[in-house]
Amino acid sequence: MWECSANRKWAQNRRHFILALLSGLILLSAEQSQAQKRPASPKCATAPQCLAKGMFYYNNDDINDNASQHFNLVISRYQRSSKELEQARYYLASYYQRKYYIQKYRLGQGDRKVLELSAVKYGEFINAYRNGSSQLLAEAFFNQALAYLQLGDSKRAYDEMYNMREAKGRDGSVYIYEVVWSPRPEDVVDSYVPTEYLGSFAMGLVSGNTSTQQVGVPNSFEQNVLAIRRWCQSQKSRSYK
Repeated sequence: MWECSANRKWAQNRRHFILALLSGLILLSAEQSQAQKRPASPKCATAPQCLAKGMFYYNNDDINDNASQHFNLVISRYQRSSKELEQARYYLASYYQRKYYIQKYRLGQGDRKVLELSAVKYGEFINAYRNGSSQLLAEAFFNQALAYLQLGDSKRAYDEMYNMREAKGRDGSVYIYEVVWSPRPEDVVDSYVPTEYLGSFAMGLVSGNTSTQQVGVPNSFEQNVLAIRRWCQSQKSRSYK
């Protein structure tokens, strides 16, 4: 009887040990998964290093906020590094806009709050540089307008397109790689276009005054993006003085 009881106790302890081991492995796996989702702590010693690391994550379509951490580090720590500060402010806004479309592509739905944050960050950039000189000012107006247009606020989108056109004297061209982030090679523009002409064309689209639209029927956001993309691609063969 004693031997039988001891064997039963050993078997129970063995089952408890296995269950505890499995529970521990499951917990460890969950912790590792969460750790992978958390942004890595920024490790950089200078403004150019922090900006470069942020751009590395940005250009590799990372949406775990590693890029934003590095851009924010430049903004908070390197106020005197004017070139890096300007780029970090702009690409912080651009990162959130890019994140929205990557999420939409990968998950089937973008996070509206992320796009709203992008519009806010573009606004902060514009407020910082609208009275000075910045080669990214027109881009900021244009992309903020796109964010508002995607959010359904066509009036604010129009106003920002107008502001972009009016800024032509301070920033005469807009660099367009893609109108919005896209995984499709055919959506690439990769060209500079005149600020004034892009502003006028986009304002016409937003207000419904183009030949591509039916009277009284506004284009969808996707139709507007397609029209802007085609217009930008058509400008690549033109020379502007």
